[in-house]
Amino acid sequence: MSNHRPKAFLPVLKTYLTTASRNPYLLNSFSCIIILHGLILIALDLQSCEQMTTEPITFHSKPWRFLIIRAYETWKTAFDNFTKVTISTLPEHQSAEFQKGCTATLALYHVASIALYIPLMDLQIYAGARHILGRYIGPAEQARAIHNVQSWAASGNMDGAVAVSHAALLIRDGITKLQNWDAGDAFHYPWCLYLATLACWAFMAGIPENRTDAYPSEATNHVHSEDADWDAKAEMNALISAITRAKPEDLWRIRGRYRVYDLPRVIARSLEGVRWAVVQEGVLVLRGLRQGR
Repeated sequence: MSNHRPKAFLPVLKTYLTTASRNPYLLNSFSCIIILHGLILIALDLQSCEQMTTEPITFHSKPWRFLIIRAYETWKTAFDNFTKVTISTLPEHQSAEFQKGCTATLALYHVASIALYIPLMDLQIYAGARHILGRYIGPAEQARAIHNVQSWAASGNMDGAVAVSHAALLIRDGITKLQNWDAGDAFHYPWCLYLATLACWAFMAGIPENRTDAYPSEATNHVHSEDADWDAKAEMNALISAITRAKPEDLWRIRGRYRVYDLPRVIARSLEGVRWAVVQEGVLVLRGLRQGR
C-alpha cells in the first residue's frame, strides 16, 4: 500500500468519528472491514447505553446517531476510493472475485445503516418470524414490533425512507454485480440480503391488515414455472430500480405501483441453497410473505 509505518487501529478509528476528518485514509481490504466493524460496535454500544438511560446521548449537542451516520459516510468514501483505485489495477480474471468481496462488505455497511433507523429484530417479527435465534417471540413483542415498524414506515417519516434506500441499494448491488447472488465466501451476505428484503417489503407493502390480499398463494401463481420466475425477477428489478432512482422524500409516491411480493419470492428462491440454519429460518419467513401469511 505504502512504505509508511502502519497506523494503529484506535487512532484511525477515531479519525472516522471526528468532525475534522474529511480526508479518510486510503485503506486496504482488511483494514476497511476492521474499521467498519469497529464503527458498528461503537453504534451498538451507544444504542445499548441509550436503552439503559432516560437521558439522550449526545455529542456536541447532536444525537449520537448523527455521529455514527457521518462516520459511516466517511468510511463509505474511503472504501469507494480504495475500490476505485484497486479494481483499475486488477486483471479481468481477478476483478470478479474482488467485486464479490466489495459487494459483501458494502452489504454489511448498508445493514448497519438500516439498523440505525429500525431495530432489525422488529423487521423480522413484523414479517412473521415466531422464533429468532431459538427464542420464542411472544404476543407482547409482536405488538411492539408491529407498532414500531408501522411508525417507521409511515408517510413522512424519513427514518423509513433512508433505511429502505440503503436496503434497495444492497439488493441492486446483488442484481448488478453478482452472478446468482453469489458473494463467494462471505457467509454474512445471505443474511444481509434477507434483512434488506424485509426492509423493502415492510416499507413498500404498507398496512399489515392488507397483506393477505396483497400476496397471492404459491398455487395461484405457479411459482415454480419458468415464466412466473422470469416475471417475478422482472417485477423485483422494477421495484428496486424505482426505489434507488427516487429521492428518499419521494418514496411514498411509488407505493402500490409494483408487485412487492415478488421481491421476497425471488430472494427466498435464491437463499434456498444456503446451509446456515439462521438463513433457512429467514427463507421460511420470506415464503410466508409471498403466500400471504
